Amino acid sequence: SPNCRMGCAAIEDVHHIFVDCARYTSWRAKATEELYTRASKLLFSDDCSLWPLHYSTYFLGHVLKFTHLLPLNHDLPKLAFARLIHHLSAEWHTTSIRLTGRIWGNWQKETAVKLDVRGRRSG
Repeated sequence: SPNCRMGCAAIEDVHHIFVDCARYTSWRAKATEELYTRASKLLFSDDCSLWPLHYSTYFLGHVLKFTHLLPLNHDLPKLAFARLIHHLSAEWHTTSIRLTGRIWGNWQKETAVKLDVRGRRSG
């Protein structure tokens, strides 16, 4: 039978086993979480090999050098590699701008409350 031997109602092929098979959903999720954790530590830190100005300036809309994160001996055609870098950069930029807005908004709110409290004490 061509159906998945792990009980899925799908044809068992390599793509199904590694990408879709329910048996390995938790493993894929754990690997994804580990990757996110490692990447987030790296991407929002001051790693001088990744940032054009040698320290993180994501809050200014700057994008890090993604080419340093990917292997040099990849098999991607030049155009596909350029598109990958473009998509990573666009996602990074959008996420960074949102994070910056969130941090800045919270900072303004917190400092306004502190200034208001100080003003009431001295007034």
